[in-house]
Amino acid sequence: MIKKANRHISISRIHQAVPGVQYVLCCLLFLFSQLGSSQQVLSLSQAVQLGLNNNFDIKLSKLELQSVQNQVNIKVPEGIPSIRLKLDQINRASFDGSPTSFVDGNYTKNEISGGIDLDWVLFHGYKVRINRTRLTELENQGNGNLQIVIENSVSAIVLAYYKALIEKEKLEFRNEVASFSIEKYENARLKYNYGEISKFDLFNFQDAQLRDSVSLMIQANNYKEATTLLKTLIGIDKFEEIVLSDNLEFALNSYDYAVLKRKMVFSNQEIRNQLVNIRLQESITQLAKAELMPRVSLRSGISEELSSSKFSGDERREAGAVFDSYLNFSLSYQLFNKRDMNLKIQKEQMNRHYLWHQKETLISLLEERLKVNFDKYNTYTTIIQMGERVEANLEKNLDIAASRFESGISSFLELRDVQVRLIESKLDLLEAVFELKVAETEIIRLTGGILKTYEK
Repeated sequence: MIKKANRHISISRIHQAVPGVQYVLCCLLFLFSQLGSSQQVLSLSQAVQLGLNNNFDIKLSKLELQSVQNQVNIKVPEGIPSIRLKLDQINRASFDGSPTSFVDGNYTKNEISGGIDLDWVLFHGYKVRINRTRLTELENQGNGNLQIVIENSVSAIVLAYYKALIEKEKLEFRNEVASFSIEKYENARLKYNYGEISKFDLFNFQDAQLRDSVSLMIQANNYKEATTLLKTLIGIDKFEEIVLSDNLEFALNSYDYAVLKRKMVFSNQEIRNQLVNIRLQESITQLAKAELMPRVSLRSGISEELSSSKFSGDERREAGAVFDSYLNFSLSYQLFNKRDMNLKIQKEQMNRHYLWHQKETLISLLEERLKVNFDKYNTYTTIIQMGERVEANLEKNLDIAASRFESGISSFLELRDVQVRLIESKLDLLEAVFELKVAETEIIRLTGGILKTYEK
């Protein structure tokens, strides 16, 4: 897109130019160190993967999802019988001096008893089935929330990477401009020494060189800020130098809004999450209704008691055993308090209607965002096509203006005017490319394809 000019710049000549050129040298050295050394080479796919591995919000969402999955694995408590094992051991010594007691004097008694009790809710308004559905939807909700966090992270990383690429492209272009200005200023100094140009023209060349030098320093800082943001998003050390290995490439696609809208309604993760919330609320409403249903439970168990007793004056120890078993059913039904229960049911039903209304509102807002980015994408597609034509024309004009200046037909101000317009055109074109990527990335995210496109 940007034609690069290969210009060799003598370091000694730069130092001899003007004191401000030393700052240009620092920027050039910074640029060269960024573009070719032993730093970490980073592609877009690697940046996305690093971000997914290091992002704290993603790690937290995964922990929350794991907590819900543990609940699902435990199952519904009411659907599983409760079984309890009992074991008791009792040692007792007594003295009974009552005249009415058949036991006279001291006696000791030792007992050991054990048993198993079972408690099982057989029916309570299908609460077991409803709770199973609720746990499944809770797991779906956790998965959906995790997907939203991942999608937002990937989208932010993609845009940060492209922003860094844009700033890198601008930096390389500013370097070309500064190199061109330095070369022209050096030539102007020689011509001035030989009396070929006036001091006025020399100052114009110097002014252009200084302005381009300042712009280069500003752009070097912009690139550094862009890479710092990218490093923050992917979770690597801020002082680690990176080299962006991907090229600034883009394709001008032709989107159909009707197709995008249908795809968004079926695939957008926010809408899918809202549907999960609605189904979850439906299960809560069903649980409230289940409280009005009868509750049938079963209680069963077996126990055995072994004991031995010894009375005073008797050398023998008497032993015995008792075995017991039971099987009981119970039925409970709420006769009163139905008013409060009905109010609770109505409240949960209102919450469900509210969530449905939220879903429709969400779809409307997402459609608006999709339409805005769809229009933005088409607008910047046209802007880029026109900008490329403007750039091509200005490059030709710059060659003509340079020839006219060398021939003495025109002044340096005419040459500089064309050069400035070409600089502005190239920078505007790069900004248009970034805005195109912003719109494209948002379209992909809204239609549910951000992970398929960039998570590899």
